[in-house]
Amino acid sequence: MKKEKIKKETFKIISDTLKVEVKNVSPQKTANDFEEWDSLSNVRLILNLEKFFKIKINTSEAFELKNINDLLKLILNKIKQKN
Repeated sequence: MKKEKIKKETFKIISDTLKVEVKNVSPQKTANDFEEWDSLSNVRLILNLEKFFKIKINTSEAFELKNINDLLKLILNKIKQKN
């Protein structure tokens, strides 16, 4: 899967999980930028990403994420490791 496709799918999953418009999702945004992004939605988001991309994101990795761009980098690295 190409980087741009991964980004597009990640943004769509974030949008669907948080129930926000995809146009409001961007790499520099953080959880604090979304009223809908609480601890429960964070767990749902990680699970949705793991299921879609067939990867595993452990708790320590999730805690290190500062913004959506960090999340994208993590997903890209996980997909590379898997292949």
